[in-house]
Amino acid sequence: MIDNTKKELVAIQIIELLNSRNIKFDSEQNYKNYPFHKYFIIPFISKIEEELISVPSEEQNISLNSDKFIQISRWSHGLSTSIGQKLFENTAYILSGGTKRTFPKGTLKISSAQNQKITDIISELKSGTRSPNLSQENQEIYQNNRNQNMDCPGFTVDNYIENTDEIVAIEIKSPRPNSGEMKGEKQKILYAKAGLKNKYPNKTIHYLIGFPFDPFSDPVEETESDKDNFISSNVEFSKFFSADEILLGKEYWNKLFPNGNTMEEVLVIIRNIATEDFLDKFRFINNPLNYVSDPNEYTELLERYSLNKEIEILEIYNQVNNSDIVTNQEKKRLKTKIKRKFSGKVFRISNDACKYNNERYESIKTLYEQYQSLV
Repeated sequence: MIDNTKKELVAIQIIELLNSRNIKFDSEQNYKNYPFHKYFIIPFISKIEEELISVPSEEQNISLNSDKFIQISRWSHGLSTSIGQKLFENTAYILSGGTKRTFPKGTLKISSAQNQKITDIISELKSGTRSPNLSQENQEIYQNNRNQNMDCPGFTVDNYIENTDEIVAIEIKSPRPNSGEMKGEKQKILYAKAGLKNKYPNKTIHYLIGFPFDPFSDPVEETESDKDNFISSNVEFSKFFSADEILLGKEYWNKLFPNGNTMEEVLVIIRNIATEDFLDKFRFINNPLNYVSDPNEYTELLERYSLNKEIEILEIYNQVNNSDIVTNQEKKRLKTKIKRKFSGKVFRISNDACKYNNERYESIKTLYEQYQSLV
């Protein structure tokens, strides 16, 4: 299972994304096979319905009618972009311990023979005179590397994971990549693998393309995938990439955190948070004083949202608030400061941003340690 610390970090990403004001309402998007996207739409269903119902039907108001639909279309596009650029990448870092990593031009070196071999491989794949074969390509590009007299082209890895024995680089891609993108992606990966192997000759190099879900899967079986069908459905995929270079759906998530059910667990976290009454629930937990009036509901919501730091803060608050009469003046002062800090917002919202108030958590922890140290 995903441990509680990672669950909480994933949950915070979800809450922050749902509160992001730069998510603006692609009417052409069909989310039935997009499991992550569809759950993020649920909290806004009522608002979308209100907007649609309020659209005037009179001919003289047709421009206003159009504006409403454009607004919804922009919102949907913004949601899809935020999930792709924020949720998938940040969750990948949380689960795998990886990070985005850039290798500027010249950071890695290759030989002229390796450069020519990569050029030949790309040309032959493009013309169809060879088929993609991961092990054969690796063998060819790793050879003849003695005279490393050329700069490897610069590149950025979406999720770079390095340990003692291996390097795993993963490109996180949209489930429907652009036509013509695959040739450039393959060329980048071949250069990157050659350069990384030259720099780290004793490490196994894996460079993969990851797709968080299969858009062609059965909507009922949202975590299932058919890689052969997926590859054949994307332009020039099979021309440049073999199946063992692609991570799809559950395979992708289990590469990030190998427990067998990672995708299912991430979707459970999303479903627990992204409910139709999310905004009301969020406002409730974002005011910790609501704990005083309804401790059971408040605690249940924190558990549902996997906000373990906040549960820890509640325990501190209860211990301090329910303690015996304090005569030590310094202890009294610390008790007052803890209660004041406790009443602060759990998430800070400003302009286009929503961020977990980690400073509040750390301050309460520090104050409590000082409080406990006093007799």
